[in-house]
Amino acid sequence: MSTIDILRVLLVAIPLVFAIQTITDKHISKRILGVILINISIYFLIYIILLQNFHIIGVIIHSVLLLAILPLLFLYTKSLVFFNFSLDKKKIVHFAPSFILAKFAIIFLIINNYYSINSALVFYYHYYISIGIYAVQILMYSFFIIRLFYIHKENIKTFFSLYYHKNNLKWLKVFLIFFISIIFYDIFLTIIDNTIYSKDVLGVNFDKVYHVLLLLQNISLGYFGVNQKAIYNKEDFIIKEDKSKELLFPTDKKHSINTKKIYKKLLDYIYKEELFKDSELSLFNISRGININRTYLSLSIKEETGDNFHSFINSMRIEEAKNIIESGFLKNHSIESVAKATGFKSKTTFYFWFKKITGKTPHEYKKNKL
Repeated sequence: MSTIDILRVLLVAIPLVFAIQTITDKHISKRILGVILINISIYFLIYIILLQNFHIIGVIIHSVLLLAILPLLFLYTKSLVFFNFSLDKKKIVHFAPSFILAKFAIIFLIINNYYSINSALVFYYHYYISIGIYAVQILMYSFFIIRLFYIHKENIKTFFSLYYHKNNLKWLKVFLIFFISIIFYDIFLTIIDNTIYSKDVLGVNFDKVYHVLLLLQNISLGYFGVNQKAIYNKEDFIIKEDKSKELLFPTDKKHSINTKKIYKKLLDYIYKEELFKDSELSLFNISRGININRTYLSLSIKEETGDNFHSFINSMRIEEAKNIIESGFLKNHSIESVAKATGFKSKTTFYFWFKKITGKTPHEYKKNKL
């Protein structure tokens, strides 16, 4: 068995190994990931079969699976970004191109049985139409997914105090860039001469490089996808005894929020429990702690400070850091210790917020105060 053959077998096997770990998970994002991995595995299995025994039915299945990958990646990303995401009938529209293309290809094949249409002609029409649809999908879903990342960034500012490995989705952004890069590499291989594609040029076998890149793509999606924790959990939205209505102003037409009262209760709770020292603090934690709807909490912070939750908590952390520095803590401890003591996960993030709020680095602030 050649190196290329081994790589092709791994392209089929590895996604299945990861899919087994996700397809029955309770979180919908993991189940969608499992479907993506199974789709990829079958896609490469059909690819191997076609190399050995070309058949138009195999080509149709291959293109249907290809056109399902980007919609599935979009739905997977959306399931991570939105806490109220659900799979409903409307989502099927994303797979319409796959179904329509398969339907027309099958119709052509049925007609071919009676009128002997050139099967090669059917293949070329099917191939170029599917490639054209795929090109449109790349542009369209790239835009959709970039937009999702923007929405996610705003959601993080609203609900979480820090960006960190669980919620920043950095791996998914890198994966999608890598995924698109491989598509362009595939286009490059299609454009250049076939002899270059199959033979070594300057010591580089382009075919082997392509298969290695695909393997790395599958491993990264499987590994990081399996280890991606749910950003939102059902427990985040459960309040045992919602006291939000007690903090409303009754008016003639509707209730208005007593933001000052909510904000005071919020501050009292945060300072009493020193919640800002928790690097994974979220608005959901506070909402459950004081039994007030997260929307009211977010609105009260915005109304009273002009900030979102993200900036609000990090401002409190920096105020605490300033007090620690002024107390002479740095005589026996490092800046990293101050960052950790005030709820920051990294020195880089701590420096960013300290400079943003005070206009100075921690060392500059120390020199001015001590």
